[in-house]
This record gives sequence, C-alpha cells and structure tokens, in this order.
Amino acid sequence: MPDPKAIYRLLLKLYPARFREEYETPLERQFWDEYREIEGGWPRALFWLRALADLSISIPAEFLRELRQDLRFAARVYRQRRVATGLALAALALAIGVTTGVFSVLNALLLRSLPFRDPERLVEVRNSPQGAPAGGAAFHAWRGSTPYLEDAAIYSSSSMSLSHGGAAVRVRVTEVSGNFFNVWEPNRSSAGPSPRARMPRGARRGPSSRMGFGSRCSAATRACWGPASC
Repeated sequence: MPDPKAIYRLLLKLYPARFREEYETPLERQFWDEYREIEGGWPRALFWLRALADLSISIPAEFLRELRQDLRFAARVYRQRRVATGLALAALALAIGVTTGVFSVLNALLLRSLPFRDPERLVEVRNSPQGAPAGGAAFHAWRGSTPYLEDAAIYSSSSMSLSHGGAAVRVRVTEVSGNFFNVWEPNRSSAGPSPRARMPRGARRGPSSRMGFGSRCSAATRACWGPASC
C-alpha cells in the first residue's frame, strides 16, 4: 500500500517554493498526526477528501498571493529605476515591432499564397520567343501553339507624363495584351479580400485586343484615380 505520508509530501510540491520552505514541514507533521488518529477505511477516505479539497483551494490562493507580492515588488523597483525601466520597455517595444514586421514580410512572401487562381502555376518568362517587337499576331500565334503553357500574356512597363488641370506628373504605365486579366484571374474562394482584375468598360478580352497595336483602352488603379495624385 502506498505510504500516505509520501503521497501528501508529493501533493505539497504543488505549492509555491517560498510557501514550502516555510510551511512544508509543519503541514506534513500535522497531516501525519491526524491520519494516525483515524481508524477505519471510510473515515480515512473522508479525511483524504477533506485534505484534497483544502489543497485545491489553498494552492491557487497561495499562487495568487505570491503573484501580487512579486508585482508590487517589481513596480516598486521600476519606480526607483525609471531610466532602466524606460530602456527595457523601449527594447521590448522594438523587439515586438521587429518581430511583427519580419513575420508580416514572411507571411506575405512565403506563407500566404498569391490571391490568384492556381498561384503555383504562375510563371514569368523573361525572354519570350515572341514579344512586342515581333508584332501582336506573332505573339498570339506562339501563345496558341506552345505546348507547355496553358495561357500567356505580355506586358511592357514605361513612364510617361500625364496632364491634369494644367499640371503634368510622371506616371508608371504598363501596356498589356487583351488576355492579361484572364491570366491573372483572382481566386474567389480564398479568404480575405483579393484584388479584382477587371477590364475597363468597352474593352475587349482576347487576342483581338493586342498590346500596342491599335488598342485605345486603358485602366487606372485606385491610387491613380484621384485628381490630386497619380
């Protein structure tokens, strides 16, 4: 049969260390004295129930008391050393900010997928066999005959001056083929907001709307829509 005194000694280990240093020996002695005076199985079982109930109440209370004492002591020390406290808080805030920034970058670049349909299948071909200099018809002919791409779109970025209200500003302009928004179709099932890729009203989707070959359709971003900035 397990030793009741050893079991109670293990239960006393649940108290805070400071409390055990002062009261462990008296509590253990009192438990053993009361336990030896009780005879019979049922009375001893009731005694164990009372002891466990007392432990379940007193152990959390002692932890809360220790926590309040530690907090009061820390506040008193920090009030006396305000410079060190300010430096510690500044270092903590800087560490939290850096950690948050690094996680945001990693989440955007590595953890969270792109908000487009089948983002793992999107690739960028930097040296396309057929580009704008070869003509729109040649590009779309290559696009329809290539065996390793489901679809392809072409784009070319440059800067130009935009006049508005007598003032001119430099804007970034990208010419794209007519199927560009089809290739970059947003993923409607992804959680959170996703960019809505829409052609301007009146624009044509498909090969007939070629980049730089007679198409006069344009689309502006929200940042460039306002009259004050672009």
